[in-house]
Amino acid sequence: MTVEDKTAKPSRSDKALQLIVHAFNVAGSEVSITLTTGGTLLSGMLIPPKKYIAGMGAALREGFLKLHADTAAADAAAKDFMDALESVVDTTSSATENAGPGALPEYIHLMNIAVRREDGQLLTINNTYWRGRIASVDGFHLGK
Repeated sequence: MTVEDKTAKPSRSDKALQLIVHAFNVAGSEVSITLTTGGTLLSGMLIPPKKYIAGMGAALREGFLKLHADTAAADAAAKDFMDALESVVDTTSSATENAGPGALPEYIHLMNIAVRREDGQLLTINNTYWRGRIASVDGFHLGK
């Protein structure tokens, strides 16, 4: 056993959640999921990283078009952003940044999120993309 082995901290990530995210990333499909993170209840559609990148690129393009009416410039900015995002967000089936094949994902991607407000009501934010670290999730269940 090396010094690194003795001092290595175990992953805080929920392996069951990582396996679910991995399965849906591989299948390229979506499922409704509810997470608890830092005392906040968050619901949305679990989506694969490629859909997250495409959605973020479309949102950037839309925002750029509101500032400038230049469609070609907006398309170029969105493409550059999506290319840069793909370089840091692993879009392979393992979806784990800087890890080898078969590694479990470290991040979860949601769209059309709903957040529980202080009064108990859900605030739904459609056409929104969310990315979070699986190790920061305290609990989860499939469905809303």
